[in-house]
Amino acid sequence: MQLRDPYEILGVSKDATAQEIKKAYRKLALKYHPDKNPDDKSAEEKFKEISEANSILSDPEKRKKYDQFGHGRPGPQSSGFHGTSPEDIFNDMFGGSRRRQRRPRGPTPGRDLGAEIEIDFLEAVHGCQKAISVPRNDFCATCSGSKCSPGTKEKICDGCGGTGIVMQQHGPMMVQIACPRCKSAGTYPEDPCNGCSGTGRIPITSQISLNIPAGVDTGIQMRVAGKGLMGDPGAAPGNLMVYIRVAKSSKFERDGIDVHTHENISFIKACLGDTIGVETVHGQAKIRVPPGTQPNTVMRLNSRGIKRMRGPGVGSHFVHINVRIPKNLTPVQKELLESFEKVEE
Repeated sequence: MQLRDPYEILGVSKDATAQEIKKAYRKLALKYHPDKNPDDKSAEEKFKEISEANSILSDPEKRKKYDQFGHGRPGPQSSGFHGTSPEDIFNDMFGGSRRRQRRPRGPTPGRDLGAEIEIDFLEAVHGCQKAISVPRNDFCATCSGSKCSPGTKEKICDGCGGTGIVMQQHGPMMVQIACPRCKSAGTYPEDPCNGCSGTGRIPITSQISLNIPAGVDTGIQMRVAGKGLMGDPGAAPGNLMVYIRVAKSSKFERDGIDVHTHENISFIKACLGDTIGVETVHGQAKIRVPPGTQPNTVMRLNSRGIKRMRGPGVGSHFVHINVRIPKNLTPVQKELLESFEKVEE
């Protein structure tokens, strides 16, 4: 069956950002995932269609090829989207008789999966261990991924002769499409396995342990090798790409590897000076506020910030001094301030 426009499938515009595509895919994948729609073949097909569209648009090179060849017609070699080469397009348009024979291909590797996790601000600063549950798939225990009942094998598809593609008339043009009989595989199980309905895969939920390094920030993606979808037997599984989101802190503000906080002092301490305690991401510290400190003064604590995630170096902690001015003065306080003002004059 010929795939629709992947932009249309995910419901995004052609100028959508990578983040917008990821968000649209995540939303649809959660809605149509087989685990949430058991025994719903239409949801299963929709999930496959969504995954195919995402595999094109999430890969910059595949997306570029797809955009180059126009709406509904991806470029050659697009994974999971069987189009035609420029030579085939030329032959189709001008009546050429040459046809490219589909090359035999090896086992197809599994696709990558995406997940998202939120961690606390201090967990991001110091690093942490986290576990997440990931819906994925595994080989069927009955057929070991072969799709066939025990003792049987796959047979060459009689719909496409094993090429995985068939020609179809579209107006004046002949175009190549994925064979509907074998879904472009070139073969199909003569006696499908009952354990997996001939898919070779069963849905599972894996508990994945993540070792999150110190210094991570929102937007960092961690790659967990081999924890994506299973490919064909003998092929490497896909990877799990985990998107990190760091929760905001009510106390600390982050700027790269530097940390900022605000401390309030009375105007008396600002005039006379004082030593105050400051909470940093590495615990308590003390700083000396010199006499005559002005409002909005910024003081620096070296090496009290965040460790650089890649390479050496630790950021600084910047303390912003806010001088607190009292709003309601007692008669005694007013008298003292008036005396002070006279001395100043």
